[in-house]
Amino acid sequence: MDAWRALFGELANGPPDDNQDLNLARASNDRVGDRLVLAVMSTALGYTFSTEELRRGICYPKGRVDLEQSQLAIMHGLSKIIQGQASFPMKLTDVLVSPDAARLQATLNEKMISAYHEWIAQGSHTERFARRSLRLVRKPNA
Repeated sequence: MDAWRALFGELANGPPDDNQDLNLARASNDRVGDRLVLAVMSTALGYTFSTEELRRGICYPKGRVDLEQSQLAIMHGLSKIIQGQASFPMKLTDVLVSPDAARLQATLNEKMISAYHEWIAQGSHTERFARRSLRLVRKPNA
């Protein structure tokens, strides 16, 4: 049990970063290999892995694989979002609208539409447009 706790402590810290010294990575691998916990565990579970196979990572805890795969998926997803290749998925599940607010919005829409139609029917919109266009074209007195 002590050997398992020691291995768990090593695995919880994770391997050194790729940018760190290669000697640190080798030392980390040696610390994990020296404990031979995986050898004891594999024997107890009926497997016959050699210490060399275990040192090379042929037996790797499934929980650790799952954790690394999850982290990798998150990093790839965030990378795509940062680069603008993807976005956060969003789903609108519930909109709280009171009947009074919906009625007021419908009334407002109807009034806006009727006011627009009256404005078009009067023909004054073309006059205003012409005046604005002339103001934009006319040069100020110098």
